[in-house]
Amino acid sequence: MTHQTHPISRAEFARRAGRGRSRITEACGPGGALEAACLDGGRLDASHPAALAWAERRGIPLPALLEPSAPPSLEDLLTDAAELFARRVAAAVRSGDVEPQALVVVLDLLGSLLTDTRRRLVAAAPNDSPHTAQPASSAPAA
Repeated sequence: MTHQTHPISRAEFARRAGRGRSRITEACGPGGALEAACLDGGRLDASHPAALAWAERRGIPLPALLEPSAPPSLEDLLTDAAELFARRVAAAVRSGDVEPQALVVVLDLLGSLLTDTRRRLVAAAPNDSPHTAQPASSAPAA
């Protein structure tokens, strides 16, 4: 008998489980307790037997993993954005992309990060929120 998958992001799984994202990433690694539940693209099957057993061993109620949680707070979104930016800058430094054009690379990364953060904020906002309206122009003021 097969189970119906319940794919969610590792970050969302961490929020629902009340654990840090790094703990979930470690547990999804080779030999980790969640390895069998981890899917491509940074997602995890919250209803996989490995995920359920992991939660049970830690006393995490199963409904908490399988039911959607409240939208992330602005603080959580900004923290996620800052962590992503730091990882991308570190990767650019490690790859040797930090030369005279390093500032351009960093600013490009920052731009894509801000775009992604805005997309996530709009997605998390209620449909009738004034924050879901598109700005008249996304170009910076001169």
